[in-house]
Amino acid sequence: MPEPTSTDLADAGRLWDFLRLDDLPDGPTTDPAPQYTLALVLGSHDLAPAGRAAQLFGRGRVAALVCTGATSRTTAATFPQGEAAAFAAEAVRLGVPPGRVFREDGARSTVENVVRSRRLVRQLGLPAAGLILVGKPYQLRYARAVTARLWPGPVVRSTAERVAFREYAERLGPARVVGMLVGDLQRVAVVSRTGLAAAQPVPTDVGRAWGRLVAAGHTDRLIPGVPPALPGARLSPVSPGVPDDRGGCVVPSRDGK
Repeated sequence: MPEPTSTDLADAGRLWDFLRLDDLPDGPTTDPAPQYTLALVLGSHDLAPAGRAAQLFGRGRVAALVCTGATSRTTAATFPQGEAAAFAAEAVRLGVPPGRVFREDGARSTVENVVRSRRLVRQLGLPAAGLILVGKPYQLRYARAVTARLWPGPVVRSTAERVAFREYAERLGPARVVGMLVGDLQRVAVVSRTGLAAAQPVPTDVGRAWGRLVAAGHTDRLIPGVPPALPGARLSPVSPGVPDDRGGCVVPSRDGK
């Protein structure tokens, strides 16, 4: 992974602003569904989403949490018990009653997070008229696109910890974060072509910034086997599965099998 230059970081900031689809107001709101029933907490390498979900529970914004995620190549060492287990434990530590935290332990991609959690919610009979997706800041647009296609019906909002791009990059490592931003923007474009995510038009300036970052060598999180191309360009179809967004393996097709 090359160390990003100041120009690279400026381009990565454009990707961050586009991908960070946080539309959950903190204060008084005219949101037509301000009281949500469920937070879907997307497992990852960073416990911050669990903290954000616990904050929402404490403020009465959600009645329950579903923490979802197995492990990936980036989390196996950090969370050997699984991402869902680690996130659930963190939420309980922060004050959410254990009886209001549910776990989905098998998902290894954002697509599986949504498909498997929807199945779990139905099995448990949990109310889900309104969902708040809680994840990494740059994961939100992709997660919303997947949810729109694979879990239609509920009113959905998304949120993450309130953190600026430069602060987040310094905390996790600039090269690592830039690579993840490049990879997630590619997935926004590619997975929508599989029918597993709603289309998310990429603004021209964001697509050009992505292309410059790819040319600069920030390619470690690109989908293996898919030629690097601007997200707005025609890409090779991916079927019957889609590339896993956490490590390059293939996740199941639409039915989750």
